[in-house]
Amino acid sequence: MKYFSKLILGIHDFKKISSRKTTKNTLRRLIVINIKKHENFLHIDIIGRSFCRGMIRKIISLLIEAGKGNIKYNDLSLLLNPIITKTLALKHASPSNLILYDIKYSVTFHRVSKAIAELIDHINYELNNNELSEQIFMSFKSYLAKNQLL
Repeated sequence: MKYFSKLILGIHDFKKISSRKTTKNTLRRLIVINIKKHENFLHIDIIGRSFCRGMIRKIISLLIEAGKGNIKYNDLSLLLNPIITKTLALKHASPSNLILYDIKYSVTFHRVSKAIAELIDHINYELNNNELSEQIFMSFKSYLAKNQLL
């Protein structure tokens, strides 16, 4: 897995390692892939400037399959070379244990009170007296109030 992670670092065309066929630019730069094993768990950090849709889930799947010996170096070259039309079927890793964190944007976001109020009204309308949903809604509203987002 670590060997393959080093091979996909840098700039590559991830068109075949993303969700959908697209005409958009799929050239991406992976800066860091860090793999650690702790007991029965793998902790994989992937750092890049931007990602294609589904790219991380497919990279995780690629690394796991490579670790099992199911993907070889030649398979990786098929996936990363946009000129070669032959490809390898690569499934998405399950999103259940993936966590997105530490996002940095180069723009400043501003809170729009009217938009937040409209979102709350919409959620309230959609709940339509569902007790569990009502509890979730109240928790969400409390969170917004506590963090001075209302």
